[in-house]
Order: sequence, then structure tokens, then C-alpha cells
Amino acid sequence: MIIIKLNIMKKSIKATFILLFAAFGLLHFGQAEAATSLAEKLKGKILLQVESNGEAWYINPVDGKRVYLGTPDDAFRVMRELGLGVSNSDFSRWGNYAPLNLRGRILIKVEDKGKAYYVNPADRKLNYLGRPADAFQVMRKLGLGITNANLNTIEINSKYALTYDLYMIEFNDSGAIPASITVKKGKSSVISFKAKNSGFSRNGLDFKASGNMSSILEIKTGETRKVTIAPVVSYSLTPFYMGTNIKLPYQIDINVVE
Repeated sequence: MIIIKLNIMKKSIKATFILLFAAFGLLHFGQAEAATSLAEKLKGKILLQVESNGEAWYINPVDGKRVYLGTPDDAFRVMRELGLGVSNSDFSRWGNYAPLNLRGRILIKVEDKGKAYYVNPADRKLNYLGRPADAFQVMRKLGLGITNANLNTIEINSKYALTYDLYMIEFNDSGAIPASITVKKGKSSVISFKAKNSGFSRNGLDFKASGNMSSILEIKTGETRKVTIAPVVSYSLTPFYMGTNIKLPYQIDINVVE
């Protein structure tokens, strides 16, 4: 009887483990399937990282991979490299709306000075991209907010990956948050300086670098400005009231590490 009991228990335990592994396998499959479904659903769309600094990504409808758009010049270059050439006759026949199979594509008029258009996947409308700044504004306007968690499930095209680190510093007269950041030596980093909408006794601030006290940027209340740096030594930024020699009682430290 004891032997029979043990055999039954062993079978029961084995069955339990099989069920557990199957459950985990199904869970893993379900997560992968969800990621694939999300990439498929968002093909051709422009996504904005609302939980970060609003970084813009384009989901290439050809392969479902995401492409970082970066600066206006970066975005313009990426869109042209991923663009599909179309003839003037085809373009004229469509009117203002592209065919269904071209939703989310970037179209290049090869017979008309290479003019570029983005086909909004929501309504198939053709949006002229013009200059780099114009193209960037179009993509921002049509962008869809996405969380970091959801974005991270979509595979990145390594050729168009984010190649620099991003930071954001918020400030007013009282201080800055964070008051210091740590960056890698020589690596390009982009700092978004965000002047809060309150807490200023004057119109804005002028940040100057320690040592030579050269002006890094002037920024008005409510504005956000991006500064690209690639430092090799640590330094500090000291805020002054714009147009004066009046220094505020704090500084922002840029710490450089190997």
C-alpha cells in the first residue's frame, strides 16, 4: 500500500510540475504575442514617450520596428531613408489621400525634387514634410502618447537607435531638480532645461558655466530648451537673472565619469 501511495504521489507531483511549466510557457507566449500585436497595431504611427522627455519614435510599417527620430535633422534624414518613391502620376491620381496599403508610409516624389509626405495611418491623409523643422512639427502634431513599458515591448531598429543619453532638469528661482546629473565622459548627452511656470521673480534666467562663466543658455519662464553636451571634465552651471550680474543661490553640477 505504501509503495502504491508513493507512486501516486510521484505522479501527482510530476503532473503538477507539468501544469506549472505549461502555465509559465503560456504566460511567456502570451506576453510575446501581446508585444507582437502592439507593434502590428501601431505600424506606421509616430509615438511620443510621455513618461520621459517626449522622445519621438516612428514604427516602420514594413518591419514593425521602431525608429528614433531625435532632432529635426535626424527625423528628416530617417524619413527620407525609409521613404518609398512614387511617381507624379500616381500622386496626382490619389488626390489628398493615399491608398490603404500605404498607410503610415513616407512617400518621396522622385519626379518632383524629392518632396516627402507622411501618410497618416488614421485617415490616410498626405502630410507634406517640407523642411526638417516642418517635418518634425508634423510628426509631433500627429504623435500618439505611449508609456515606456509599452514602448519597450517594440523592437528597435539598431541603425536608428537612440545614440545619446537624455536628462531633464526643472528649475525656478529657488533651485533645480535634480541639482546634479552624472554623464559619461565624451558621450553626447541631451539636457532638457525646463523653466517652471511659477517661482520666478523675473522673466527668466541665464545659466553660465563655471570657470570661464560663459553663457550656456538663456531661458524664459515656462520655456523648455535642449542643450547637447559631450563633456570630458566635470563643471557647474550657475544661474543669473537674465541681463544682470545677480547670481541665484544654487548651481547645477554636471559630473563626468569614465
